[in-house]
Amino acid sequence: NISATDLSLVARDGVIGGSDTGNVDADANVNAIDIAVSTLAANAGADIYLSEADSLKVTTVATLTVNLGSALRANFNSTASSVARTTTVSSLEDLRTTNDGPIKLVALDGSLTIEGGGDTQGVSAGDDGDVLLEARGTAGDVIVNANVISGRGHITLDAANDVIVNAAVTTTGAGDVYLLSGNDVSVSGSLNTEDGDLLVEVARNLEQTGVMRSVSGDVGLIVGNDLNQGTSSTVTTGGNLLVKSGKDWMMVDGSAISVGGSQLVAVSGGTITLGQITLSNLAANHVGLSAVGDILDGNAADANIEESNASAETVVALRAGGEIGSTLGTDAASNEQAIDLAVDRLAVESAFGIHLQQMASGTDLVIGQVAGQTVDVVGVQRSQFNGVVAPVSSESGSALALEDLVTTGNGEIELVVDGGDLKFLDGADADGAGLKADPEVVASGAMGRIDLRASGVIELEDKVQFHANKVTAEYAAPMTRPMPGGAGPSLKSRAIHLQSDSMVLGTDVELFTGVDQGTARIFSPRPIEYTVDDNGVTIPVSGAFPTDSAFYDASTVFASELAQVNSRNLVGSLFIDVGNAGERGLTLDIDWGSANQRYQQVNGLSSDLNVSVGVNDSGLPTNPVTSAGSGSITLEHFYTDFDLLFSRANGRSTASDPLVVRFAVRHHESIFVQAGLVQQDLGLAESVDGGIVSSTDNPATPRENGLGLESGHHRFIIPSVPDFSVPIIPQREVIPNIEVARFLPAVELESVALEIEVNSSNSSAVLSTARDEYFQLRVLRPDQNAEPFGVFRLADDIMTGDKLQQLQRSLPDGQYEIEYVLGDTFSRVVLRFDVRNGQPVIPEDALDEGDLLLEVVPEQNGTGLSEENPDVKAGQLLDGGRDTEVDDQSLLEHQPNHGLVHNLKMNLDQLGTSSWEPMTETVVMIPVSAVPLCSSTENEFSSDLTVADPSFDPATSDVEKNAGQAEEKSEEHSNVRAVATGVVLTTALQRRRQRSERKHLSRSARFAARRESVGNLHDSERI
Repeated sequence: NISATDLSLVARDGVIGGSDTGNVDADANVNAIDIAVSTLAANAGADIYLSEADSLKVTTVATLTVNLGSALRANFNSTASSVARTTTVSSLEDLRTTNDGPIKLVALDGSLTIEGGGDTQGVSAGDDGDVLLEARGTAGDVIVNANVISGRGHITLDAANDVIVNAAVTTTGAGDVYLLSGNDVSVSGSLNTEDGDLLVEVARNLEQTGVMRSVSGDVGLIVGNDLNQGTSSTVTTGGNLLVKSGKDWMMVDGSAISVGGSQLVAVSGGTITLGQITLSNLAANHVGLSAVGDILDGNAADANIEESNASAETVVALRAGGEIGSTLGTDAASNEQAIDLAVDRLAVESAFGIHLQQMASGTDLVIGQVAGQTVDVVGVQRSQFNGVVAPVSSESGSALALEDLVTTGNGEIELVVDGGDLKFLDGADADGAGLKADPEVVASGAMGRIDLRASGVIELEDKVQFHANKVTAEYAAPMTRPMPGGAGPSLKSRAIHLQSDSMVLGTDVELFTGVDQGTARIFSPRPIEYTVDDNGVTIPVSGAFPTDSAFYDASTVFASELAQVNSRNLVGSLFIDVGNAGERGLTLDIDWGSANQRYQQVNGLSSDLNVSVGVNDSGLPTNPVTSAGSGSITLEHFYTDFDLLFSRANGRSTASDPLVVRFAVRHHESIFVQAGLVQQDLGLAESVDGGIVSSTDNPATPRENGLGLESGHHRFIIPSVPDFSVPIIPQREVIPNIEVARFLPAVELESVALEIEVNSSNSSAVLSTARDEYFQLRVLRPDQNAEPFGVFRLADDIMTGDKLQQLQRSLPDGQYEIEYVLGDTFSRVVLRFDVRNGQPVIPEDALDEGDLLLEVVPEQNGTGLSEENPDVKAGQLLDGGRDTEVDDQSLLEHQPNHGLVHNLKMNLDQLGTSSWEPMTETVVMIPVSAVPLCSSTENEFSSDLTVADPSFDPATSDVEKNAGQAEEKSEEHSNVRAVATGVVLTTALQRRRQRSERKHLSRSARFAARRESVGNLHDSERI
């Protein structure tokens, strides 16, 4: 109809072109004005139907003036008069209709560009007038640079190539906005409708930096390839939202979606990266996101999916073929790459990992079933060129029902609830007899670990099971090893980690990390505090032992008597039942309270397996021996004599106290549950010291202080071993009354000079010898024949004042001897005692010592006597080499009345001793060569240990005398030797007879006789 450069059409009260509603071809209209122009502006009172041959631009058409100034009229009178005319058409811009007039503009083979002219408006259809802007050419675009407005009609933008919206496209009322593109769509402006729907269908990519809004209708974004929503872009709908992208859906930081209806369904053929999605329905919100790739966080710590009304029930289902959320290996509590939520119920499934965080604004979170849902964007009306409107094909998207938290391939599950409780509901499927058929949380693959945390309560309802496949440590069979130090595996190394303020567990719950790792079912009631009675039976401190106690049955804890396997070692056995039905992989940590192999660990224990761990000849644990059973554990341990005497571990204060063994039981190290309170199966809530619900141990008590293992304990009584020559420690179940030993009085120990003066009618001699003497303390081993633990020389003044008592109070419990040492050749035990509870006692067996044995006293190597006889070599007998051999009887036959019947007075004060204790075996040892044999003289040992006769002149003790003088006295020296021999043997024989007589008496009578003998020695001046 019109070919021009610029075209301005005005039909003030009429139409420009017309509809062709009878045409069955919606794209055809024989009544449309066919034009071929570059610039167009049109204004009509009713309809505008224009068909452009190629491309055009809707913009301002300038003022047009037509001047006919040279036209003349031929008059009748043969004159000519001017009939010039000038007509001006005002400038026109945009496409506009009034009343209910539609605007339909089609470019058959080109593009349509809507420019604003002098204002921002480019197309305006009045009232119910529809708008169609269509570019049909292969390269035809629809470019909206000025506002396109309809009062209440439908707006359709259709391009074979691109649709570019840089301005507002707006309709009010029930009008729909429909964009259709054969290539890409770019929206930097806005698409708006009040009560109608908004549907964008893009063959390839949709780029949005502007606004899409339907106040009360649905919104559908159907994208063949990528949907990219840039910073400050928003999608707002009062209805439902459907998003379908063939590839990725990217919401960058700052982008936002608000859904006021009840449903949002998004399906992506690639990765979904979430900005902020807000659900604002007052009653219920339902979100289902599904991605072939990942579902990731696109806005750091801001919410990704949240409800704006706390009273609404908001449920979310997330599915991904990759991972949901992500991590760089940081702790779950500080992972900014996690998906941030504020919803009520959640179900998630991915192939390679789940990383979620329930924000504090979301309070409590429930993991349970989320029903399937479908969002249909249906009934969207398309404005057609023939003058009618018709609905486009509906778009639909669905999210299938989902429950639980599951990774199907290889990935971890991390979920943190910052501001409330985390609750797990049982799934719809049956669990099966082994509780393995329907786990509610499953982390599959080598990286399959579960890390769940809540600031409030973590609750597992009845029949909730967790399965995690990450390998922390596998035990195909029970094994034992020294208890390792440190805090154990890191959280990232554990297969299951639960952390909350409180833990509430139902019946038939299970944490499972693999057949060769752990199965944990019971965490409460925990083992209660108990004591051990005199028979080794455990007794509850209050109440009764729970029927199904977690970890171990305290009523089965028992310790055997210590059995001595050799002179140095004893073996004890500890018995305990661990685990509950179906549990596997428990660990028993033991503190044996000894220096030898003190800390032991036994792993891989199960409730259906009896385990026995013995010790070999070296005291090392043997490989565990197993049999089918009910979790009965038997453990052996070697205790050395050193352990018995000196161990002070686990509160042991003396050597006679029982050896205390402490232990703790925990679930497999792949299972780590932390909470301050725990409650299970309607039982009472229990406080957990140290906060480790999966163990009885309190990590706040380091094992170095002897209290490192809590809950379990028993004791090994130190036994009395009568089958051995020397008991380990006299100890019985009933401690006998103990007699406190009396102590030796003070003795001066520096050196003692023994001087003997012998006077006769024809000669005299003074013999002098000086040698070092002292006391020493011997710390005995249980085996009397073994070398002592130590020998310590005592201070010279040990016998003065109360120093001996102070020494004994400072000694640890054990067995000791004090030995008197004279020079290098003579030593004698003067006191044997035990220390119990810091008090010295006489051992019972010390009251029944055997016969006194005669000690051979060798010559003094010339010491002392060589000073009188400088020519006699050390070790040479003074009688010229003749060693007189005598026995008991022959010696007595050589003495008057078969013994020393005369008074041989010896004042013990000279030895610094005024009294003698029952344990003291006293023999005055005088060298044989020192005393002359006297037939019947009445000589006495005076206070200075001198044998005197008034008829004798005192002999000098000058060691400078010549050898001749020494020879003159040799006979007298021989006599002195004989007298000394008599003194020694008489004393020995007297003691032997006393002992022989005592053997025929009872024990109590022997003890009384012994005391009487000692009393006589105290009161008598003779030996």
